Amino acid sequence: MWAELTPGAVDVWQIDLKADENDPPVVSPEENARAERFRQPDDGRRSRRARSALRRLLAGYVGADPRALVLETARHGKPYLADPPSDVRFNVSHAGPIALVAFARGAEVGVDVELRERRVDAVTVARHTFGESCARRLAGLPPGRRHEAFLHAWVRHEATVKCLGSGLGSPPSEAADVWVTGLDVAPDMVAAVAARPGPCSIRLRVLPAAGA
Repeated sequence: MWAELTPGAVDVWQIDLKADENDPPVVSPEENARAERFRQPDDGRRSRRARSALRRLLAGYVGADPRALVLETARHGKPYLADPPSDVRFNVSHAGPIALVAFARGAEVGVDVELRERRVDAVTVARHTFGESCARRLAGLPPGRRHEAFLHAWVRHEATVKCLGSGLGSPPSEAADVWVTGLDVAPDMVAAVAARPGPCSIRLRVLPAAGA
């Protein structure tokens, strides 16, 4: 269905969460119940779409029925494939109508995507997350460049944290071993992917609206 995932490569799939699948979604009862709990039906539909796409893609890499995959969550929220056993690792991020799913074989992986329109107090958040020196550098930039620089730093940070599975807050000292790079996914979005070990070659792919 798609090229073999080899060690040293990371596949990043871009999923349009607005698109309707021609095939019925392949989600577990728990995933479906989670989607039903969203207050807005569109949010639930996007959640179901993202999870279904993840299962179809992952099943393609491991050669299994997407409905039979057993997906679990580690202590700090990082998802993993519990059954069948596999050395394929994955990570998911979504913002607005887009989801990114990253896959790697024999390496931990993390991915993050943010909308450029997301507005935060960049200097304050940077001071809390990255430290005083980073906050000062951002404060010295014009507002437009400051926001862009913060978003790029944020997605790289989040991709690293998710790769390590270390939860919120600054990455631990092991972050020095993580390879991270930016992704060019859409004009209105900023994204990054991280892998351990690295460096890795990146294949950015787009999931067809009808599913994998």
